[in-house]
Amino acid sequence: AEQESGAIQRIPFDIRAEQRYANALEQILSALLTSMSQSELAGKLLEVCMPIAGADVSVLRVREGERLVSRAAIGAAEEVAAGFSLNLEDAFETSQRSTQGTPLLLASPPHAGSPFLQDKGLRKLYCLPLVHQEQLVGSMYFGKLEDWELAHEDTRLLELLGPHCAGTLAKQGAVASAERNVHAREEILAVVAHDLQNPLNVISMAANMLLQRVTEQSSRRPIERIIRGVQRATRL
Repeated sequence: AEQESGAIQRIPFDIRAEQRYANALEQILSALLTSMSQSELAGKLLEVCMPIAGADVSVLRVREGERLVSRAAIGAAEEVAAGFSLNLEDAFETSQRSTQGTPLLLASPPHAGSPFLQDKGLRKLYCLPLVHQEQLVGSMYFGKLEDWELAHEDTRLLELLGPHCAGTLAKQGAVASAERNVHAREEILAVVAHDLQNPLNVISMAANMLLQRVTEQSSRRPIERIIRGVQRATRL
C-alpha cells in the first residue's frame, strides 16, 4: 500500500514536468518561426528559460568565431548595448560544475568576467553552455541577487531545453548566413552589370553603324550576330 501511495504521489510531479517541458518546447519553436534576427531569437529564448531558472538577471551570448558576444539580456541590457564579448578560452575558465552534476556551470566570481554583471551585485550566477552537434554555439547566464540553489526539477528542465535552444540558434544563424551570401552575390552581379554596360553600349553602337554601311548579305550576318549577342548580354 505504501509503494502504491508513493507511485501515486510521483505521477503528478512527472506529468507537471512533462507539461512544462512541452510548453517550453512549443515556445522555443514559436520563437524560431517568428524571429527575424538572431538577437530577436536570443531574447525570446531568454523569455522562455529565465522564469524556469527564477533568475533576476539573464544574458545570452552567441558564439562568433572565438568569442562569445552578448546578443540579448533581461535585467542587463547595457551589456548588450555595449557589445560586450568574451574570449572563448576565458568564458568558462573560472566556472565549475554545479553541485548537482548537470551541464549547468557555476560561475565564480558570479559575474563571468562581465563588468556589467559585476555592477549588479549578483550572489550566484549559473551558466548553461548551448551545444549543437558537439559544437558550442552560445551560452545562457542566470543570475540571482541572493544566495540560492536551482531546484532539481528546474535544473533538469534547463538541461533538456539547452540543446533545443542551441539548435534554434544554429538554424537561425545558418539562414542568416545564406541570406548574407545571396545579398553579397547580388551586389557583385550589380557591380559587374554596371561595369559591362558602357562597353556593351559602345559595341552595340559600333555594330549598328557598321551594319548600315554593309550591304552584302554574307558580311552582314556576323555583324547581326554581334548585335544579338550584345542584346542578350544587356538583358542579363
